[in-house]
Amino acid sequence: MAWGTSNAIYSILVAALVIFLTGIPLAITAARYNIDLDLITRSAGFGYFGSVITSIIFAGFTFIFFALEGSIMAQGLLVGLGIPLWMGYLIATLMVLPLVVYGMKALTRLQVWTTPLWLVLMVVPVVWLIVKDPQLVDGFLHFAGKNSASTVDITAIMLGAGVCLSLIMQIGEQIDYLRFMPPKTAENRKSWWLAGLFRRPGLGGVRGDQTDHRRLPRLLSVDPFPGGAQYRTGAAVRQRLR
Repeated sequence: MAWGTSNAIYSILVAALVIFLTGIPLAITAARYNIDLDLITRSAGFGYFGSVITSIIFAGFTFIFFALEGSIMAQGLLVGLGIPLWMGYLIATLMVLPLVVYGMKALTRLQVWTTPLWLVLMVVPVVWLIVKDPQLVDGFLHFAGKNSASTVDITAIMLGAGVCLSLIMQIGEQIDYLRFMPPKTAENRKSWWLAGLFRRPGLGGVRGDQTDHRRLPRLLSVDPFPGGAQYRTGAAVRQRLR
């Protein structure tokens, strides 16, 4: 926001468009062939070394993202409950370990249960501020920032978009879910494309990754693991890529 609200909004839109366009082929490939990002990298011609580099980039992004989210939670515990910052970091870090022990199914259920609460906590404070002081909306929209006038600045937009584009690597996370998409059929053709396009490329660019991606199997009303373990074998993957 150092360059003002207008430039920030345009930055987010530019980044969202780039993430949407670059995510489409990856998301559809993962959903169609039931493969993860490593296998997509190999099939694109980058080989084993390329898949290793992809994994390193994705892992680095994940650690950075977890650190950022952990710091936000620690600050919230400090402000809301008075818990010391160092203890907040420990709580935010260690509380997830029991859930990880039970695997993705436990994490999936937790996010399904907490999504309504997350939506309420995200919306209610904004609504409360607007009701309490309606002038905040006008002040926000006309905020010029520290380094900019009220005009649109291309340099500022590109700088802001560069920051937002750090979210682009979340495609790797979403592919871990999209690869379990069922085969596209005449019956589920429409819902298949909607789920494939708007699960990651459409929502990720506007920070929609909190959307309940576990609803994909229910949306499509079919078995989310078609063929069982056959998609985990290299021979099956190669056959589907031909």
